[in-house]
Amino acid sequence: MVNKIGVLAGGMVIGMLILVGCEPLYQRLTETKDDCMKKMSKVKTKAETSLADVKQKVTLKTDNTLDSMDEKIDDLIKYVDNIDISKLKGKSKMLLMDMKQKLMTLKQK
Repeated sequence: MVNKIGVLAGGMVIGMLILVGCEPLYQRLTETKDDCMKKMSKVKTKAETSLADVKQKVTLKTDNTLDSMDEKIDDLIKYVDNIDISKLKGKSKMLLMDMKQKLMTLKQK
């Protein structure tokens, strides 16, 4: 009986030593995991910020391009409106009228 108690006590001591020995390793693993999670959070934030910046720049450039196209279409319409249609005949007159119609259609889009 004494022998069994000694084995149990020895097993408990060895178990405690293993737990005490593993504590620093567990602590380092926990700290490493926490550091990794913080870094991943920072990377995610940077990626989201970069994506927002790209979206904003693309939207701005698209808006500027559309505005520029509208201005060019308006300039073409003014130019075509200034042409004296009464001096044109036949196919030239039809082509000019067709061009005017297409420009107006472009402007409406």
